Amino acid sequence: IIRSSNRARTAALQYLPIKLLIAYLVWVTLLVPFAIWPFRAFLTVQTLLPSVLMVGALVLCPPTRAVADKVTWYYWLMVIAIAISAYFLNPTSDGRLAIGGSYDANDSAALFAITVPFALGIISRNRGKKRWGAIAGLLFIVAAIAATQSRGGFLALIAGAIVFGWGFKASKRITMIAGMVVLGLIGWTFTGDQFRERMRTLLEIKQDYNFQTFDGRIAIWTRGVEYTLDSPILGVGPGNFGFRDGQWLAQHGLTGKWSAAHNAYVQSFADLGFPGGILFLSLLLVASRRAFKHWRPKLSRRKNGY
Repeated sequence: IIRSSNRARTAALQYLPIKLLIAYLVWVTLLVPFAIWPFRAFLTVQTLLPSVLMVGALVLCPPTRAVADKVTWYYWLMVIAIAISAYFLNPTSDGRLAIGGSYDANDSAALFAITVPFALGIISRNRGKKRWGAIAGLLFIVAAIAATQSRGGFLALIAGAIVFGWGFKASKRITMIAGMVVLGLIGWTFTGDQFRERMRTLLEIKQDYNFQTFDGRIAIWTRGVEYTLDSPILGVGPGNFGFRDGQWLAQHGLTGKWSAAHNAYVQSFADLGFPGGILFLSLLLVASRRAFKHWRPKLSRRKNGY
């Protein structure tokens, strides 16, 4: 009876991610007619589909090394995309790198940073040509993040690399962290003055516009919480955060950018209400639980009793 119960619980946990993904997509679709701008919401659902499929492929994969090796194709695809983007470089007005003009510099930095763990995984598990190819690709990705001059992307790169490196046993961990320090020093030396100046502002962040003005990040996030509380069930509609923010500006006699949320957590709750926000957080928790088995495999096995 105990074995049967354990098998049933394991099967339920195995299919939990796909149920969450379907529930999330269904909820997003149902909210389209209630959105502030339904047509924008409809377009958001269309663009969300390929993202959901990609996330689903990564979240639903059983956390084994064989599967991890198979999904490294995403890393090579991303390196090629960065190379193509750099060739057809469309910098923003202040000279920052953005992928083909489709994303702003901050979004581009986030996409690049996502690829870093794939590169580190390839480097740690392979020898010879694969390792050196991954190292070359990693250097290219880091250079692209530096070219975006995104402060958030820079911090994401550091945090992601440290978390990944800390999952190794002590000897590899020291090598990984030492390599990151050396890479960071080289990068800091050869990046331009504009990049270094932007990064220095992180030490004086309280003086930044993000903390001081109505169109700064802190003010936008605060308004996002208000939008969620105003419509806790339906939200403002998928992809409608900017339109709701435009309404707020008009109501207060202000003119400015109809801004994005600049925060995935704030946007998920504001766009989709508490049900959609909770589904979004649940997907992250499921993905984190599975990723943990890659992070410290031996520790994970001890915690799960095998």
